[in-house]
Amino acid sequence: MGKMRQTLEQRSSKLTGMIVLVWISVYFFTENIRSIGVNEQFGYYNVLFMVIGGILLILFMKKQNVNFAIAYVVLAFSVIWCSYSFLFLHYSFMRLLQTAISLCLPLFFVGVKLKQDVIMPAFRIFLILFNWLIVLLLIVGAADFLSGGSIQLYMAGTLYNGLEMGQLIRLEHSFGVYRFYSFMGHPLTNAQYFLTFFILNHVYARRNHFLINKYLITCVTLLGLLLSSSKTALVLGVFLVLFCSSVKKNRILYYMGIFIILIVILNTPLFQNNLMQRYISGLESGDITSGRNGLLEVWVNSRVESLGMIFGGGVGHSREVAESLNGNIFNFEYPLIMLAYDYGIMGTAVIYLVILLYPAYLLIKDRSYYEFVLFLVITAMANSNNGLANLGSDAVAQLCLLFFIIRNTALREREQPVPAKAANENYLLA
Repeated sequence: MGKMRQTLEQRSSKLTGMIVLVWISVYFFTENIRSIGVNEQFGYYNVLFMVIGGILLILFMKKQNVNFAIAYVVLAFSVIWCSYSFLFLHYSFMRLLQTAISLCLPLFFVGVKLKQDVIMPAFRIFLILFNWLIVLLLIVGAADFLSGGSIQLYMAGTLYNGLEMGQLIRLEHSFGVYRFYSFMGHPLTNAQYFLTFFILNHVYARRNHFLINKYLITCVTLLGLLLSSSKTALVLGVFLVLFCSSVKKNRILYYMGIFIILIVILNTPLFQNNLMQRYISGLESGDITSGRNGLLEVWVNSRVESLGMIFGGGVGHSREVAESLNGNIFNFEYPLIMLAYDYGIMGTAVIYLVILLYPAYLLIKDRSYYEFVLFLVITAMANSNNGLANLGSDAVAQLCLLFFIIRNTALREREQPVPAKAANENYLLA
């Protein structure tokens, strides 16, 4: 009996470590980090996620911890698209591998269901590490802003020298507009990380307790979003701190504090000279979406190539279409349109079935309404930029694994302890 328990503890420890590694692979070793010091093309392949994630999925399927209906849908989509890409779009093996890692593999995790005593230890370890990452990100961002962007300019000439990120930093700096480029990447990436920071800490606290002060979480989130200079992210962040905080006592004082913080933020040079100026310029031009809606109007009124019903033109095809419109920007930015041009309408429908409709259905079915709102917030942020449609990025993996966390920590049903006799075979089953 003692030997069996020791064996189960060892298995559980290994499983916990593998789950943590999967999260680390997509949140810490992003495409931006992977490209530093090597080659920008190398950053498009998340090898750690491919290996550990693949092993975990095999283990989950073996123990029947997956919704096989979703798994079969994802498998069918993957096989059909990769076959079409190889035969008709002449994808190379490396491009197919890129598709498998960045798009297909993450979708399988949406259907995984685990017991809370399996997911929570891994969640705690990862959240501690993630919180430290966010604190470091905020400190670097504050220092960078106070130094006039000297830190990111230094990174542009060293870590990002010769990379697209370095070029973006120099270009943005030449415009005289401050945006927080960091060691994690683009300002929108940083903004999504600060939103994720708020969401993960509150999801964890629903099942355990806050690992850091809840008021500090609010302050860090708002300051980080201000540094990131994303209009959409700041609006979503304000929504979170106003309506999704876990403050139950002294709510009046909390809202007064939020009001004061927002007044201070609205009067900072960073807001006045950046977000406010961009918003005013958008109002004057009739487009507050930085040219996105303007490009959509050109697209609607043009005779450009229509969306493919079954198959799309392949990765990057949406960019080619956008460039042919000769608008103010050369990318649709909205993933829904980009994916439809790249993978076709049916392919895009499958993707959104897995990353949006199925997760929303599960959370509503489980009466996890709070978690449902949090999921909608991060989904809205993910769909406000082109990350989901960028093959080689970790955007799809991050969204799928975030739902993996939310779903498995939000389950309402009471779990029965696994009988000792059956524990050896079913230690994963939910």
